[in-house]
Amino acid sequence: MSSASRSRLAGGLGFRLTAGYGVLLTASLLCLHLLASWQLGRVLESRDRDAIRDEMAELLREYEDDGLRAIVEESDESAGNVSERPYFVQILNGDGAVLYSRLPLTPANPAQGLGNSEVDGDGGWSVVTLREGMEVELLTRRLSPDRLIQVGASTDERRAVQASFSRSLTIVSFVVLVAALLLGVLATRRLLAPLRELAGVTKDIAATAEVGRRLAVRGGGDELDVLAGQFNTMLDRIETLLNGMRGTVDNVAHDLRTPLTRIRGRAELALNAIADGGSRDQADEVLAETIEDSDQILSILNAIMDEAEADAGTLVLTIERVSLGDLASEVAELYEYVAEEKGVRIDLRLSSDVFINADRSRLRQALANLVDNAVKYSGEEGSVVIEVFEDGGFGTFRIRDSGPGIASHDLPRIWDRLYRGDPSRSTRGLGLGLSLVKAIVTAHEGTVEVSSLEGAGAVFVVRLRLASIAK
Repeated sequence: MSSASRSRLAGGLGFRLTAGYGVLLTASLLCLHLLASWQLGRVLESRDRDAIRDEMAELLREYEDDGLRAIVEESDESAGNVSERPYFVQILNGDGAVLYSRLPLTPANPAQGLGNSEVDGDGGWSVVTLREGMEVELLTRRLSPDRLIQVGASTDERRAVQASFSRSLTIVSFVVLVAALLLGVLATRRLLAPLRELAGVTKDIAATAEVGRRLAVRGGGDELDVLAGQFNTMLDRIETLLNGMRGTVDNVAHDLRTPLTRIRGRAELALNAIADGGSRDQADEVLAETIEDSDQILSILNAIMDEAEADAGTLVLTIERVSLGDLASEVAELYEYVAEEKGVRIDLRLSSDVFINADRSRLRQALANLVDNAVKYSGEEGSVVIEVFEDGGFGTFRIRDSGPGIASHDLPRIWDRLYRGDPSRSTRGLGLGLSLVKAIVTAHEGTVEVSSLEGAGAVFVVRLRLASIAK
């Protein structure tokens, strides 16, 4: 992916986030605008109606005191007072004819009329648009069975206030929206910066196959920091695996080169011997040595395949009830002759009632590797102590040798595939034993540990669940 493409991708995501945020904010501001305008309209309407009711109540008191003449005088006096709000006042008879009118009400639509036949309780409210375009809100009450009184006021002031409020709120909302969008763009760019960095790192890794780069963890503790940390952990793991793979390939090539070279050399020797009329015994010797080298190659490949299957969780195990003590005895007997040749004494301390569920063949292979290492490194007149006992619900196999021990800097790596602590590679072996031991024990849901002091031997401990409580 090119830098321009990556930028377009990040920009596209940023645009979508900002656009979505803008749409949501716009909808929120619109709802707020409508709610505020509606609430303001209700407040202004309530205020206007209260004022009209007050004016109506004053006129009704005058009518009770002195009849229609008092209403006319009161209305005329109010009309002459320019400091007061002008009210429309009309008195109608039962037929709707106007008996008195202050600020005449001429509806734009004559069919609409000004009367209100349904007047009860607090009176009836109606809104009339006058011929001049003015809108008037009217309250109608009964003065007597054959007379109605109407008091109203223009809604122009209310509508002007609402319009002014709406304009002000629109301006404020627009300013807020623009400011929020700008902040949203800046915040989005900042939030997407780690993703752009992630895209850059993955591009560089894809282009160079170098996994040494890492993402910066800003220390905020948010999800992006968690993502960066996990990505770096993944890169650490990949780098470790790649380095291990390179080491594995180098070690395998080294271990295979020698037997393959010998096989080829012997094959050429056999061909030359046949051509020169060599003896059958010489040919048999060459074939026997070739088979031995072939077995060594197969041992390397089989061990690598077994460990790979165990690591992948695909190692096939044939589980049965096994006596750990009997298994340890078999392995010790297998290496008894080799130990006697080196002058190494094997001391068995076994408990015969330790049973586990395991694949007998695979577990014997793992224990044999441990005994092989112990005998190999114990040296002449050394000793190997093998113990089998029960410990807290686990069957435990412990082997202690009297060898030179393991250097502290080698302890963390002895389980690595094809790792050898001897830099000169002069130590006999494939470097696969301990890694295979760990893989097999792990496949049995057990643990294997080592402790050692340089110059004082090593102790390996394998722990497996007892058969009675095994999962």
